[in-house]
Amino acid sequence: MDVDECADSSTCSNFGNTTCNNSPGSYSCDCIDNYKPIQNEIACEDIDECTDLSVPAGRRCDTLTTNCVNMPGIYDCPCKDGYQTITGNEFKCRDIDECKTEALIEQNCGINMTCTNSPGSFICECEFSGHEVDETALPKICKDINECHIPDSCPEYSSCTNFDQSYSCSCDDGFSGGDCTGDDCRFHFCEDIDECAEQLCDESMECENLIGSHSCFCRVGLIEEMNKCLDINECLEDNSCPEHSSCLNAEASFSCTCDKGFYENTCEGLKAYECADSSTCSNFRNTTCNNSPGSYSCDCIDNYKPIQNEIACEDIDECTDLSVPAGRRCDTLTTNCVNMPGIYDCPCKDGYQTITGNEFKCRDIDECKTEALIEQNCGINMTCTNSPGSFICECEFSGHEVDETALPKICKDINECHIPDSCPEYSSCTNFDQSYSCSCDDGFSGGDCTGDDCRFHFCEDIR
Repeated sequence: MDVDECADSSTCSNFGNTTCNNSPGSYSCDCIDNYKPIQNEIACEDIDECTDLSVPAGRRCDTLTTNCVNMPGIYDCPCKDGYQTITGNEFKCRDIDECKTEALIEQNCGINMTCTNSPGSFICECEFSGHEVDETALPKICKDINECHIPDSCPEYSSCTNFDQSYSCSCDDGFSGGDCTGDDCRFHFCEDIDECAEQLCDESMECENLIGSHSCFCRVGLIEEMNKCLDINECLEDNSCPEHSSCLNAEASFSCTCDKGFYENTCEGLKAYECADSSTCSNFRNTTCNNSPGSYSCDCIDNYKPIQNEIACEDIDECTDLSVPAGRRCDTLTTNCVNMPGIYDCPCKDGYQTITGNEFKCRDIDECKTEALIEQNCGINMTCTNSPGSFICECEFSGHEVDETALPKICKDINECHIPDSCPEYSSCTNFDQSYSCSCDDGFSGGDCTGDDCRFHFCEDIR
């Protein structure tokens, strides 16, 4: 008779997580449910059903909708947030449609919001522009977007005012052109007002335009009193001129003339008389005589330069000479440089206008900026497109072309009968407003047509 070794509870007690199974003439210590043998040991360890690929696919937790939780000898598949259990299926969950009913929408999204369901979640969007969702509230609510906290909502040199659903920008004092509301503000700029052009300073004072402001000041040699500039008579002050000289007062300045026989400026010691003679440098073109103690030099006058290997000077062509500082060169894109003896000018090219305070560069004239300018340049029934230094007029109706000789430009009918191959061979062309027609000559047929359709017609001989 077989001995049941498993009747003794200590038979497999030395081997962890096992159970004793009797067999005829023998027995075995097998792993309990949800445990597996430990390699090279007579013992068992827990099966981690969350990672062990030996678990049948139908009994694994669905990774998209559940969070797998392993425990000694067992495991669980609780639903992820936004999912709910499926009756009869402990391994998978289904999405909760938070947007399914009005009650759920108001519970999750609140009023004045639209709800869009997504796997495991939902999205609330505000119905009114200028609002954003407050994700911290439950139910979520729509709160006004403070565009004034968003960088570059308003142009530079302006102040931002937020209000429900939108905002406004107002140019700072000393600026204009940028007052606007909402998204339109992205296309506005606050430009500095040239207060000097408005003659805000007294005529006796100099005006300097500043960014957002201006300054009224007196020239050297004048003193300010009651917002006016008065001349200072420097000749009444001690030591205005050196010894051996006479003082001559002038508005905002004075001059000292050395007595005969004394050097200029210092009026000390006897001077050389070379420059006193007007003929001293007369043989050297475009020079001026500069006296120095015991000598003199014939130097180039302003805006002239020495001619190599000659004691003479030639005009500096500021339009081509690269020695002219970059900031004082005429802008080649917007101006035409005109050189003249001793001077040069940067007149604006056609389609450009001067920039206050900048004599070397011009800015584009937007001929399409206002309705009055459009009608002046393009005329009626035309669209105007601005381009750098120019503009383009296009007719709004088909069958017309722009008459570039008229001012303002006008749309004139295109006479298609003057265009080769407008009508098929053996036909006559008749032009009319916006189109034309073709009629087959006597003895031909099949080519009568109107407009662009005539390209596909042919006049065939009637047999």
